[in-house]
Amino acid sequence: MIMMNLEIDNFFCFKDFSINFSYKRKLNKSTIPYEYLEDYPNFRFKKLNILMGSNASGKTVFGKMLMVIFNFLEQRNLNLLLDAINLNTEEAKFTLDFILPNSISKKSLYRLEVVIFKNIVEKLELIECELEKLDSFEIALERLLSSGKRETLFKSKNNNEEKMELVLTREMKDLLEKLSNFGWYFCFPEEGVDKPRYRKNVLEIILKTFDTSITKVEKVKNTNNGFLIYFTHGKNLLIQDGKPPAGNNMLSSGTKEGIKIAEVITAILDLKNRPFYIDEQFVHVHPEIEKTIISIIIDLIGKESQVFFTTHNLEILDMNLPIHSFVFLHRDKYITEVIYPEKILVNKNDRGLKNLAENNLFNTIPDVSLLETISEE
Repeated sequence: MIMMNLEIDNFFCFKDFSINFSYKRKLNKSTIPYEYLEDYPNFRFKKLNILMGSNASGKTVFGKMLMVIFNFLEQRNLNLLLDAINLNTEEAKFTLDFILPNSISKKSLYRLEVVIFKNIVEKLELIECELEKLDSFEIALERLLSSGKRETLFKSKNNNEEKMELVLTREMKDLLEKLSNFGWYFCFPEEGVDKPRYRKNVLEIILKTFDTSITKVEKVKNTNNGFLIYFTHGKNLLIQDGKPPAGNNMLSSGTKEGIKIAEVITAILDLKNRPFYIDEQFVHVHPEIEKTIISIIIDLIGKESQVFFTTHNLEILDMNLPIHSFVFLHRDKYITEVIYPEKILVNKNDRGLKNLAENNLFNTIPDVSLLETISEE
């Protein structure tokens, strides 16, 4: 799936939230290849989306919302959405514009809208519009809204009022089934992947980069996805499913994160043309390693892949990347705002993003005035 625009209201912390993944101006030279739909050169989308912002600005929960939507499309179980609703007394809805990856030469733009109120699916609508060769996202969206093939279903309710479980009608499930089987990958700091995968050479290269005392890594047969790590001092360490034995302190915090990063790189190598959401995987990692890993990811992702990458590391802003690859999130008490630097920095020479971010142009530096009162007491 290639996401072009997403609107969210009353799910998690999002209220009247909207985020866009298209870009209008064609770049003559770009460090990110194929930021357009193959055979549709004007249909441009952001392949790399680096989300930055202060703590609790919405970076992680945005990934959680995407995961909820994708699982809902795959499993066709609205209880997944129910758990994400903020206020049950108010209407909750999302609207997603997207392209589905497929082998058919003719592609379509889709819009899915889901509206829920008091455990009832008030509306489920899917609109489809075939793309024309010279379409941009904006042109295709205008045609989709005016003359697209529209399927609209209303109100699904469980007969058991006491349970108040969200259900889908047969028609709704049939409609959503058209949108399943597209694949995705999410990686969050506090959650492991159910069945992590590792290419031995990728794991070895990354771990030897993170810890120079590591000499080699070997796959171990008859174990739970086991690998043996060898050190210069002669000791070794068995990790299974990406985890060392409980209580073992041979690996630093950064090297443990390196194991997760090796899993991410393996997934990108093995799973093409899908969204990847990589959330805060470099907390204990040197900035130069983080920047290099991002460059590797750019080289590896498929033509119809999108990567979402969250970080607090301002050094990333010095990378030679298109300005539209960066998205800044700012949250006040109620509203999460999306800030697109390419819309602010019109002058091509005014692109010192790191300096501008450090001077809070994008409103992403946290207010620490309350913390400062601690020392005043």
